Formats: sequence, C-alpha cells, structure tokens
Amino acid sequence: MKVFLLILLLILLFGEMLDDDKQCSVNMSGGKPSNVTSDTGVGPKAKVCPITGKVLQPGQEIEAVLSNDKKIILCCSDCRKQVEKDFKRYEGLMY
Repeated sequence: MKVFLLILLLILLFGEMLDDDKQCSVNMSGGKPSNVTSDTGVGPKAKVCPITGKVLQPGQEIEAVLSNDKKIILCCSDCRKQVEKDFKRYEGLMY
C-alpha cells in the first residue's frame, strides 16, 4: 500500500512539473501582440500575459526588469526574452 501511495505521489508531482514546462507558449507572430486585451493591464494590475494570453495567477507572475530599465508583468522568463526582442511591440504594457 505504501508503494502504491508513493507511486501516486510521484505521478502527481511529475505531472505538475510537466504542466509547468508547458505553461509558456511564446507568440512568435509579427505585428501587434495578438493576446493583448483590455484585461491585460499594466504593472501590478496585469491579469494576462501579453505573450501567451495565459491568465496570471497571484504570486505566479513575474515582474521582469527589461534591459531598457522598464518593467512588465509576464508569466515566465521565456516571455521576457520575447519582449526583449521587440520592445516597441510591448511598449504600452511597460511601466
């Protein structure tokens, strides 16, 4: 019985790790960010990642400090890399 519970626990933990790896799907399309909506928000009030469109859960979002000395709220560091590539595209969400 203990072995079964241990295996179940490992499956649950491993499953969460896989979900975390899949959380970010960077939008590589050109033009304006396709996922920016009125719910996106700016600064600490941001509710949606402008790159992935993922709803930001309190405490799970990151405040990324960019190389242009501005900040933006995103879901992960992969999204920060995308913003760094094209500042003008996300400028309205920086503070």
